Amino acid sequence: PGAYALQWHVMKDLKKQGKLRYNLWGIAPAGQKNHKFAGVTTFKSGFGGEKFDYLHAHDLPVKKLHYGLIRLVEDARRKKRHL
Repeated sequence: PGAYALQWHVMKDLKKQGKLRYNLWGIAPAGQKNHKFAGVTTFKSGFGGEKFDYLHAHDLPVKKLHYGLIRLVEDARRKKRHL
């Protein structure tokens, strides 16, 4: 499928540029076949590579009111999508 081809071409281009890592972000915890990321994990694992553990991303609000409003909207959208 197209998703595999796209990722493969990106990886080849990055390798030509001398890049050593390509971060596809999160995967399901080991052995959890019913996890919501299980399918994505299978897709990502198909490229080989290795798992790296990074610190999770954190928000550092500069304008707390704006941040709070954005979080409210994001939370409402997440609930609507059932994530």
